[in-house]
Amino acid sequence: MRRGGLILVKGDIGYGLFGISRSAIATMYRIKGRQQSNPCIFVGNLELMDEIAVIDQPEVRQWIAETAQWTTLAVVLPARTSSPYLESMDPWVRERSVTCGSLAIFLRTGPYVEQLIARAFGEGWVFVGSSANKSLTGNVFRFDELPPEIVQGADLAVDHGVAALINPERRATTMVNFTNWTIRREGVNHQQIRASFEQLKKSLAPRAQAARSVQTRDGAR
Repeated sequence: MRRGGLILVKGDIGYGLFGISRSAIATMYRIKGRQQSNPCIFVGNLELMDEIAVIDQPEVRQWIAETAQWTTLAVVLPARTSSPYLESMDPWVRERSVTCGSLAIFLRTGPYVEQLIARAFGEGWVFVGSSANKSLTGNVFRFDELPPEIVQGADLAVDHGVAALINPERRATTMVNFTNWTIRREGVNHQQIRASFEQLKKSLAPRAQAARSVQTRDGAR
């Protein structure tokens, strides 16, 4: 991956394609049949999230941390555009990973991928990617079920057996969008995540309403 290759490895939610170079990510889009308007997702942990995203409310940071302790999770957050990690990215890849001032980051990925994340983070760089399946066909949890063109398109493909969160619906990771406070994608454990997310929204609603009221009064002066 450091040398610009595309890797195919297993996370808890299925096999994924990851890279850092323009050639790797362009290959990922091609072999998946993925529209380039569909952004890549950052693959990270809480430490990386703090470096590349902006979270103004400590309750949101706490909710993400607590939820990622028991389930895989993806979150959409405002991008910290001045982050050295984002500045280090290939510009073409960054344009397809940071869109409209926001980014998505995948958390609690599984032991093997988390080792890759820790090594990359320690060296000051990040990687992005997507699930190793044809677009809109659902996650793939077994190496021997991966489409041949995806395996052959990767520069390194590692068979690590069956993913931990295999499910008959082929659901991916639930994605929570904190830029508009919605569930962007219902994936594994989405019912529990939604219930907890709605509680968080409800607890923060009075504060948000108060802030809007202050802005309205200030604007009327």
